Amino acid sequence: MAALRGNRMRASSPSWGLLAVAALCAVLLSQSVAAAETSSDKARSTTSRKSSRKSKVKVYRVETPASCQNSVRDDSVVGFYYSGRLEDGTVAVQDTSVVGRPDELDMSKPRDGLMRAVQRGVRGACNGERRRVLVPPAAHGDDRFPSNTVELLVHVVTIDGVAYEGEAPSTPRAEVDPASECGACRVFVRKFIKSWYVALANNMAKVANNDGKEPPSLTYNEDLEEVIQTLCSTDEFQLDTKVDTRAVVGFCERTMTVHKRRIAEQAMKHLNDVTKSWLPFTNQVCGLMAGACPVRPEETTSACDTCKALVQEAGFDLAAQGASLRAKPAEKRAWAVLLDLCGAAKYSHGNPASAGEVCEDLVEDHGKGLVGFLTSGGGLDPLTFCERAGMCGKAEL
Repeated sequence: MAALRGNRMRASSPSWGLLAVAALCAVLLSQSVAAAETSSDKARSTTSRKSSRKSKVKVYRVETPASCQNSVRDDSVVGFYYSGRLEDGTVAVQDTSVVGRPDELDMSKPRDGLMRAVQRGVRGACNGERRRVLVPPAAHGDDRFPSNTVELLVHVVTIDGVAYEGEAPSTPRAEVDPASECGACRVFVRKFIKSWYVALANNMAKVANNDGKEPPSLTYNEDLEEVIQTLCSTDEFQLDTKVDTRAVVGFCERTMTVHKRRIAEQAMKHLNDVTKSWLPFTNQVCGLMAGACPVRPEETTSACDTCKALVQEAGFDLAAQGASLRAKPAEKRAWAVLLDLCGAAKYSHGNPASAGEVCEDLVEDHGKGLVGFLTSGGGLDPLTFCERAGMCGKAEL
């Protein structure tokens, strides 16, 4: 009976072999699940990395200025031009520099689409720098080209309202003679106005041959736009050896790059009446936009104030002379300035006729003294010179 009970107990007890097999199966199943989870995690990580790569904006430097005076920060307001094309060369964004009015971007305010890519692209850029920005579809999200990478070319032209300086001068900016800057702007204005009126004259001729329709001076058309777009590359600027071509062309390029459209607006406002003074236009361009010259009063001024302005302007023009004149003796260079000084009164005086009379008296009666003043390298200021010339009373001192 005891033996029978022992056999029954062994028959009803679980087999140790079966327990071992079950335990092994559980371990293998656990490892399999863990491996599957690890594989899934790796797949998700790989997918995430691929997605990240697909949405990454790539930035390349194309052209950097010789010196970086200031750069784009996270709180900067950036003025820029840009253009865009697709991988097959199709134009995606027309070059905004043709319009001549820089777009503005506040770096402290996040943007969407292409502008978000521009924010990434210009961060840390120098004023005047050009960058190439590759924007994949996942980064721009633009419905116009949902599956295309867009290549942007971005040109930074202002940072916090300060325009870039163009090509770096051979001397540090702080050492550049302010007179040469104003002289370059005075040359720029004269050449701009000449080109503008040539275009207007051509338009007048077309109107005269076309039954006398509305005067072209009231209409901004293709001829005037061509002046705006091509001015700095014309022979009028490039081949004039009487002026410092490098300084004048450089001034023209950076001024037209930043202020092209504003200059066109001011020309339409101030240059359509040849009987009026061009001083308001000169003040806008040289004084307020470029900050290169003092802003002159537009109302009629005294003979003393006119004399001081003329002496200062002669100094500006002397500083802007080119190679063909710089090779001559200093006195001859100064006389060359005086020969053109009175004819340019319309550009920088509110009453050109009155200024012309003062200028003629100054040159005829005191030309030799003024040449000495211009070539002496300083010593007298314009007020003292005009007082000694009898054009300013003691009350002016």
